[in-house]
Amino acid sequence: MERGSAQATPAGAAVAADGASGTTERGPPAPARRHRTVLIVGNDVPRRQALAAALAAGRLEAITADWGNAALCLDSFRPSALVIELGTAAPVSLADYRALRARAPRARVPTIALAATVDAATVDAAARDGVTEVLPQSVEPGLVLHRLGNLLRVHDLLRGWRTSESRRRAIAEALPDTLLRVDAHGTIREVLALGRDGLGLALDVQGPGRRLDDLLPVPADCSFAELCATALARGTGAERELLRPGGDNVQAIDFRLVPIDAGHGLVVLRDISHRHGSDTVRRALHYDSLTGLPNRARFMSRLEDALGGQPRRSSVAVLRLQVDQFRRIEQSLGPAAADELLAEVGRRLIGMTEQAGGTPASAAGHVAIAGRLHQDAFAVLAVDLRGRDACDTIAEHIRSQLARPVSINGRDVRSTVSIGISLWPENGTDPETLLRNAALAANHARVDGTARLYTDTMRLRSLRSLDVEQQLQHALEAGQLSLQYQPKVDVARRRLLGFEALLRWESPVLGRVSPAEIVPVAEQCGLIQPLGEWVMRQACLDARRFNRDAAAPLPVAINVSAGQFAGGDVASTARRAIDMTGIDAALVELELTESVLMQDVGSALRVFHDLRQCGIRLSIDDFGTGYSSLQYLRRLPVNALKIDRSFVKDIADDKSANAICTAVVTLGRSLGLEVVAEGVETVEQASALRARGCTRLQGYLIGRPMPATSVAAWIGRGEWQRAIDRTELPLRAEY
Repeated sequence: MERGSAQATPAGAAVAADGASGTTERGPPAPARRHRTVLIVGNDVPRRQALAAALAAGRLEAITADWGNAALCLDSFRPSALVIELGTAAPVSLADYRALRARAPRARVPTIALAATVDAATVDAAARDGVTEVLPQSVEPGLVLHRLGNLLRVHDLLRGWRTSESRRRAIAEALPDTLLRVDAHGTIREVLALGRDGLGLALDVQGPGRRLDDLLPVPADCSFAELCATALARGTGAERELLRPGGDNVQAIDFRLVPIDAGHGLVVLRDISHRHGSDTVRRALHYDSLTGLPNRARFMSRLEDALGGQPRRSSVAVLRLQVDQFRRIEQSLGPAAADELLAEVGRRLIGMTEQAGGTPASAAGHVAIAGRLHQDAFAVLAVDLRGRDACDTIAEHIRSQLARPVSINGRDVRSTVSIGISLWPENGTDPETLLRNAALAANHARVDGTARLYTDTMRLRSLRSLDVEQQLQHALEAGQLSLQYQPKVDVARRRLLGFEALLRWESPVLGRVSPAEIVPVAEQCGLIQPLGEWVMRQACLDARRFNRDAAAPLPVAINVSAGQFAGGDVASTARRAIDMTGIDAALVELELTESVLMQDVGSALRVFHDLRQCGIRLSIDDFGTGYSSLQYLRRLPVNALKIDRSFVKDIADDKSANAICTAVVTLGRSLGLEVVAEGVETVEQASALRARGCTRLQGYLIGRPMPATSVAAWIGRGEWQRAIDRTELPLRAEY
């Protein structure tokens, strides 16, 4: 055996050993061993000495040995790396190397083999035996030093990683908590720790890819997918206490979500059953803690029991209650105020149940059971109904009781409920079907804020909406959507005013889908923001093109839905579209309905002013169909009002429609606003509008919607002038 060091001279860096006999000749005494030791094994003494000298110059301590005493050196010095000489018979030398590693199995270090021939067979055989790298024997010793430096650095990194990973695993196993990394959809991406018992969830086998909604009891207020999406988007945490039945016992689980970034969060789960008595946990399993009502599972169980005891001829109804504008109340007054409102709804429903002695004033039937389904949705079972009319009586009684103001922090808060009704056994014979059909009816009731009885037509519409939802995402990605443009003219000044962009979708699966279907579905499934942004960008791009050669500016009007307005920053979306397309902001007009204003007057006014400061025109669409206050309308920075087509349709024959159109025109003039009538299809309608002083018209009589590529040709042919000519019939006195 020989040893070299950085302090040794080239002549004395290493002394040859007699490899054949296995004896070792010692040279001058070597300095103290350094922490980086390399064992060089081979039978070529000069090559060993040359390598030892090069490694010593590179501040590595070299120990040389022949194959006879290599195992002793390996076990004694515990080197940081090996350099072995394979000789001409590589397989034989590799057998010696395997024997060497077998005698010192703890020494798993990087190994460089110097082979007489470096071919694929040698490299493959060496790799199978654990050799890190194969170099030719003719290689310069300096290159061996360089490769050893790289291998040692990588080895240190891996060893550090293994150490930290082992430490992390030990800490994780010692924790009582189960730790999961989840995404914004509530899907598990990584199981970080199982805790002491893993809560019995078998996460070690099937964790990644599973949804929290399928794994844990879903909270009463929202799904885990909604909870994760909201919390991660806001960068705030979330906590829930979950109750999980298991045989005769009930397990209480503390759920905590901590955001990591906008797309991922850390979920901490801990068994806290020991904090509660068994009776407390059992009650919490069946009753909602906020309202005191039975929770969904308990309500469904009691509903099933109640239906089983009803004679077939009985009239029974399930009513689903949806608190109107709950999100707006929560955003305006805060979560605590919203919880107080829900708690009061629960107290009033409990007071109406027959167990509490409450009955409707008309005695048309009894409210037997009430329960909370999730955050702002409740359910009621009404029995002993005396005919279908009794459903309306019960529903109206519930609505009147819940419509009474609730005092929250000194403020009277009013909220109505939309009610959907399904009858047993006509609309379903099991609890799930009855509740599902009542939910469909409640969705229709939200349109007019009343109570609606389920019909089969609602089911068909629901299936159609589901089909539209499933195809809409693909339509956005595949470019199936398009815009068409309908002209507007001023017949008094004989000029073209501009165009309104109208959404079109020709689906290869569903056929033609109207905007009246697209927009509500997009609002429900969360696609209204990307859809609205695409419409705005495309409309600006098209308007810039057909304004290049126009004799006068031609603004484009773009519809903004209530859901789009409430769910995102419309002003920022409009600015991005204008910046990306380079269009003049004065050529962009946004049309918003009255319902946009009434959702949140203060926010709407701020957004309206932001849009006007950008130079964008604004108009109130479908004016006259909503409930906007003239006080707010006076403060709105809008340019125009659009008379809804429902009034225009009957203006020539219906006195009330005629009066409304006259009132809107008069109101617009008094406020200094333009008034546009949409849906003008006949000469008689145009004449009646002109007689009332409304000269800005839009509709099939003026021109049908057309692709952007047809706009220039339509203008060039003078079609808009011919359209104006069609409206100029003699005015009849009765108009």
